[in-house]
Amino acid sequence: MRVIRPSYWKEFRCIAAQCGDNCCIGWEIDIDSESGRFYRSVEGRFGERLNREICNENGEAHFRLHGERCAFLNHENLCDIILNLGETSLCQICAEHPRFYEWFGDVKEAGLGLCCEAAGRLIFGTGALDQFETVEEEEPPDSRPFDQALYERLSLARETAYQIVQDRAKSVSDRMLLLLSFGEALQEALERNEPVKSSGLALMEHPEADVPDCYRHLLAELQSLEPMDSTWPAKLKQISAQLPELLAVRREFMDSSPRAETDYEHLLVYFLFRYLSKAVFDGDALAKIKLCVLSVLVVQLLDIEKWAQDGCLTLEDQIEIAKGYSKEVEYSAENMEALEELCWKTNDFSSERLAAMIKYELYESAALDKR
Repeated sequence: MRVIRPSYWKEFRCIAAQCGDNCCIGWEIDIDSESGRFYRSVEGRFGERLNREICNENGEAHFRLHGERCAFLNHENLCDIILNLGETSLCQICAEHPRFYEWFGDVKEAGLGLCCEAAGRLIFGTGALDQFETVEEEEPPDSRPFDQALYERLSLARETAYQIVQDRAKSVSDRMLLLLSFGEALQEALERNEPVKSSGLALMEHPEADVPDCYRHLLAELQSLEPMDSTWPAKLKQISAQLPELLAVRREFMDSSPRAETDYEHLLVYFLFRYLSKAVFDGDALAKIKLCVLSVLVVQLLDIEKWAQDGCLTLEDQIEIAKGYSKEVEYSAENMEALEELCWKTNDFSSERLAAMIKYELYESAALDKR
């Protein structure tokens, strides 16, 4: 099997107790059937504890939570399963997190999720362009049916999208506008079964729009999703109340943050890699591209709020903010489905409205007038 993965994949190492967060807190950790059989076979006092702390509901097994903590997370934030049975005894989710995979016949796409700060440091990188590698692994092809020809078209389109968002001769805002134009052209080509035209793309035009209201609508939609962290909806509400002020200082924020352009570029590449190929299952490439742009706009807004509050934005701040967004959205199937549906509703978040949110010249001009 061919495996496509980011070039930083092999550099990932869990930092365990040194992590500022903990992937064993706040999650209901499901147990795969093979691990469940092994845990039931463990004898002695620890085996008794294992079986006592595994909950079975509707044929699915998961570790019990004590408060928000996994039952096997000890007071030193270390895993008692590893300490008693070794690292190879972890269930599939614990062993693989934050890695994610998607299978397309004899191709597997593998990445590192943004919800992990160690992965986030690799995703934001050192400023170099993101690259991907293909390796061979001993694994049988996935037998689920899919459209091989569509996957190949989407793979080529994704390469073009990478080129658009990594063109550092342009601002990241203009790159997002071009990406939206490409998304429109790609979707039209797929629906007509025609070659996609990627040359001569123009910046996505944007109508006059109440940009703060567009953002308020987006933040309200995010507030309506099931939160992972109980403070998340309140945070979004607080930012919504500050929108005109935050939008007015966007250009100043970008000018004062030398990493910002490349950081948002890395985020765009991350989201494109993770989601665009999934359009093979529903044919909606444009919604996936809008999801990428929308996600970066939300993270950018959260960054601006942090920068305005503290007077600076560190790399650690950026990793923490992106991680928080990822945990709230990417790691809930229901929340991802709701956000993709939002991108599909073109009247609410059309490419043109997203373009207006990217540019909002009125507020950039207002910022300049205040200087």
